[in-house]
Amino acid sequence: MSEQPPRFFENKVAVVIGGASGIGAALCRLLAQEGARVIVADLDFPRAKELARELGGPAKAFEVDIATGESVRALIENSVAGQGAIHLLINSAGVLVQGDAEDLTDADWSRVLHVNMHGAVTATMAAYRVMVDQGFGHIVNISSLSGLNPPPFSLPYVTSKYAVVGLSIALRAEAKPHGVKVSVVCPGNVATPMISALAHQPSRLTPTISSQHAAKEILRGIRLNRPVIVFPAYARVFWLLERIAPWLSSALRGLIVTKAVRRNAAAKPAKPLS
Repeated sequence: MSEQPPRFFENKVAVVIGGASGIGAALCRLLAQEGARVIVADLDFPRAKELARELGGPAKAFEVDIATGESVRALIENSVAGQGAIHLLINSAGVLVQGDAEDLTDADWSRVLHVNMHGAVTATMAAYRVMVDQGFGHIVNISSLSGLNPPPFSLPYVTSKYAVVGLSIALRAEAKPHGVKVSVVCPGNVATPMISALAHQPSRLTPTISSQHAAKEILRGIRLNRPVIVFPAYARVFWLLERIAPWLSSALRGLIVTKAVRRNAAAKPAKPLS
């Protein structure tokens, strides 16, 4: 009987930021199943510890605030000190604010950009410097389809996710000579707490997929070393439209705005008769 080939992630040190819930938690579970040494990093430390206990074996939990550079750098330094190296960093942390552009406050913009954009930069660069010294490693930033095909009514989120795409693709070119890989993940709607909290749920044309499905797609993309990992099928279609028929993408965004205006108008209470 032939010997089974080694699993791709076996004995690899995988640091997952935002690993206590949603896509991050699903990734931690799949990585642990493949024999990875998983570090569940999250602001919600009790939940991270609970998941690490569930995973068992070498899994560990670490409290991290993606919005604080010192916290992220401490995570990377402690991971290297405890494990000897980092093979995989997945940045899955993110926040979303929606609303009409004129209603968004400075605080809305600051929060989203600080977590989604500056947090991604801090985590990426902290891991990148370590991986350059190692001569190996793979950085994976989870962006969104919104970072390839921008929907209206979520400007801070779209801005931050476009930045994460640009950061990842540009760094990939610089990283290659050092033996370091960089990928960016741009999924459609995934059933996470962030999506569940939306006032208006995704339409039947853009259905949600499970976090487990998303995690499988991400790990497949990592194995194949894809620069941009896009899923499910409708997300790839929207990405293609944005590249080859931007006028059509623009028209679709116009329809979304028109529908929203009509919905808001219908929701307004009628003025009392004088």
